This record gives sequence, C-alpha cells and structure tokens, in this order.
Amino acid sequence: MTDLRVLETPLLQGLLGFVEALRAEGLSPGQDQVQAWLQGLLSVPWEGDSFYLASRALLVGRKEDYAAFDRAFRRYFGWLRPEFLPQQKALGSLPLLGQAEAEGEGALRGAYSPLERLLRRSLESLTPGEALVLARFLLALAFPPPRHPARRRRRTRQGERLSLPATLRRALRTGGEVLDPRFLKPKRQLYRYYALLDVSGSMAPYARILFLLLQALRRRGFPLEAFAFGTRLTRITPLLPLPPQEALPELGRLAEDFAGGTRLGLSLRAFLEGEGRQLGRRSLLLVLSDGLDQGEPEEVGQALKALRRRVRRIYWLNPLAGLPGYSPLARGMRAALPYLDDLLPAGTGEELLAFLRRLKNLP
Repeated sequence: MTDLRVLETPLLQGLLGFVEALRAEGLSPGQDQVQAWLQGLLSVPWEGDSFYLASRALLVGRKEDYAAFDRAFRRYFGWLRPEFLPQQKALGSLPLLGQAEAEGEGALRGAYSPLERLLRRSLESLTPGEALVLARFLLALAFPPPRHPARRRRRTRQGERLSLPATLRRALRTGGEVLDPRFLKPKRQLYRYYALLDVSGSMAPYARILFLLLQALRRRGFPLEAFAFGTRLTRITPLLPLPPQEALPELGRLAEDFAGGTRLGLSLRAFLEGEGRQLGRRSLLLVLSDGLDQGEPEEVGQALKALRRRVRRIYWLNPLAGLPGYSPLARGMRAALPYLDDLLPAGTGEELLAFLRRLKNLP
C-alpha cells in the first residue's frame, strides 16, 4: 500500500476539506471510504473525467446521492469539469479558468484551493509526492501538439483558394458544369521539439520536476527529443515513456554529471553537432536552465547563433526568471539573450502552466 504521507500538508488538508464539503451537502463518507479515496488518488490519472469518477465511486454509495456529490464537486473542484456535467460557472479559484471565476467557498473560504497553493509554491520546495501530483495535473492540462501551416497544400471541398485544375477535371465528368469545385488548403504539420534540460548542481532542485513536464508533453503526443546536460550532453528520450517513479532514478543514473558542474556552451555545441542535420524550420528548441555556466560565454553565443539559423524558435525556461527583481546577470544567460525568442519563468507550477498556454497558441 502506498504511504499516504506523500500527500503532505497543505495538500492533504485541502483534499480532506472536500470531505467536509460533501458533509455540508448532507453526505457522510466513512473513514474507510476516505482512506480508500486518498489511496486511489495516488494511482488514478488526473485527466479527463477519471478523477471525478474515481472520487464519486469511492465516496458515494447510492445513486440518489450523485446530485449532492456533483454540487460539492463543482463548488470545491470547479477547475475540473467532466464533459458530461452541466457547464455551469465553477466556484474554484484556480487561475486557469480566467479572471471571471469566483473565489472558492465552503472549506476554502478565504484561502486558496489545495491545488492552487501547490501551483504557487516554488518547484524546489515540493516533496516527491507533491511533485507527482503536479505531474498528473500537468498531464491532465496538456493538449495535443499544435500544427503549423506548411507550404504544400491539399485539395478539399471547402477553402478560400480555388484549385482550378482539379475543379475543371471534375467538371468534365458533368458535361462542363461545375457542380463539385475543389479548393486548396495548406497542409498542417507537427512541430518537432528538442529539449535541453540542465541537470547541474544549481538546477538539481528543479530538474526532476521539469523532467516531469517533458514527460507530460511526450505522453500527449508531442514529437519530443530530450537531452540532459551538465558538463556533457546525454540523450534522455528513452526515459520519457517510463512512469515517473522509474524514470526519475534512471535520470540520475543516466546523466552521470547530475548535480555537477555546467558547461553550457560545450553542451549546446555537442547538440548542434549531433542533431544539427535533423533540425529545420519545423523545429522548436526548449532550453531549461538557470544560465549559470562555468565555461566561456562566447561559446554559448556562438552555439546559439548557429542554432538560431536552423530552428524556428528558441524558448529558454529559467526557474529564476519569475523571482522579484530578477535580472539575467549570469554570463551564460546574458550571452544567450540575443538569440532567444523568449525567456520564460519556470520556477512554479503556475509558470509551467503559462508555458503550456504559450505552446498551445503557437501559430
């Protein structure tokens, strides 16, 4: 049996607050039911309606109590909306729903929801159990990989640009009468993603959770190649399909320089030399690093300048960038700035969600 201590406070207190919300609706789940529910949350994927159905099955014993359960669920976990529930305004305060959502009520009046509290905490302060909960949440919110319009076009029955040759060929079958015109639409292709994860000593508290972000993207179908770097470059793509409990220890073993020094420029150059032929205008490069470097900043600039010519975009996710008063003073970070499309904060769950929104809105 999984140890419930991985659901440490305030997360555990917040989950137990949902039990109080049920009792406010007249339901009275027993101690054994609550224990089974908490155990179940450690193994149930938080995606689609799985969390809702598992909670209802374990906490409610009679069908006639489903309506009361739904009311408590909407009020407490308004951010999670099963598709088959009526679409009414949620009362949860999770920022994903936008500014129009009202603040939480019941057991959470005057306080953040447990997940919102989790999302606002620094990644380096999360316990292993909280990190796994955050990983499930990121997976639940991740989306199918976006596509971009390609130069090549395909014929369709609807569109803005008429395909005259195809339309005329079909008109010949109807005596020259245009009954079934054909149009051209741009083909939409997947981006290719490359992620470079800094596993040096200064990044070690963040690297494991950022790795879970990469896992969430890969499990959602993103064509992602991942590499870890400190003083050397190591391909970690084979670890992405593994369960987090297996992948994280393997990450430390596979990346032999985990929690060691950083040679950012040499690692970028090694990536360019090893993967340069695979890169192209459909490629997006994600660098997850605080920019601290023991090498020469000129090496960083030269490598990124070469990569800039080969990829569509370069996003740099820095766990320190969201701190008050942050300025990119690290030599490696300063050298990288001229070649980046954006420098994005990645030090909390909220900042990782903002990054997911950024990916979702890629043109």
